[in-house]
Amino acid sequence: SPLLTFLISAGAWWKLDPFIVAKTFDLVFASLSIIQVFILAFVILRDRIFAVMAALLFSLDAWLLRWSGTGMETSIAILLTIMAVSYAYRNEYVVASFVCGVLTLVRPEAALLFLVIQADNFVNTTDYKPVWRIFVSSVGIYVGVLTPWLIFSYVQFGTIIPNTLLAKSGTFSLSGVFETLIESFRVLSDTQLIPLLLLIVGIVEAWRSPQWKVRRVELFPLLWVAVLFFGYAVQNVQVVSRYLLPVVPFIIVYGLWGLKRITESWRLPAHRSIQVLLFITILTVFQNQVVYQGQMIPHMKNF
Repeated sequence: SPLLTFLISAGAWWKLDPFIVAKTFDLVFASLSIIQVFILAFVILRDRIFAVMAALLFSLDAWLLRWSGTGMETSIAILLTIMAVSYAYRNEYVVASFVCGVLTLVRPEAALLFLVIQADNFVNTTDYKPVWRIFVSSVGIYVGVLTPWLIFSYVQFGTIIPNTLLAKSGTFSLSGVFETLIESFRVLSDTQLIPLLLLIVGIVEAWRSPQWKVRRVELFPLLWVAVLFFGYAVQNVQVVSRYLLPVVPFIIVYGLWGLKRITESWRLPAHRSIQVLLFITILTVFQNQVVYQGQMIPHMKNF
């Protein structure tokens, strides 16, 4: 994570305690990511109350509470991931590619997100002249952001591949793929089981709708979630919770998206939909507090 290392060392250059600098950056980025979740949720759901609840659920996610004060790269990775996806969702692919390049300096697996963004660029239009122009510009700016670090890395270390990527990956096996996928689902369901189930049911409801061809455009961010899961699975990565935290905002937002699809299908009045939303929020917050108080705090104290 060279970008975070640079930010921390910049603080040390100003004679600040690197420990405090890292913690401060972490909490600031975590706070900004909550705001970004609200913005993304409002753009996708077009409902201010649902957007507020999405931000609330994310702010109380037990994994976010676990990692957002550690001084590691998790919070800035979440923030940049939401920003990159948000720009791509609005078809601002060049800006999304720039943010994705910065994100790759935090998490190398962001290269997969860059590929997803380019795929969305090609799928979302029938006029390929501007698409290729955008693609070339996107590749140029992405490579431009990464090139200085890659040159330095090769000269200094003799490789451009992070050691942690090699250390935490294994050989490909079909059993390893299933184990990684199951473990990823388990980690996410520890805190966001209800949004995950709502997401699945919502997709089924949307698929049954005559407007499915229109609504499937809304699901672009979920492609990134799927690609990251399978990327980890194919590389047999030892998945831990902080690796998956950048997808939690999308699980929450699209869980509420699924809830909206369900309430629309059942033709519930607006006040009933809000009551169901509040009930789901309370249950999810309760689940997260049980996990956080019962499992995470004792583990952190022991550590």
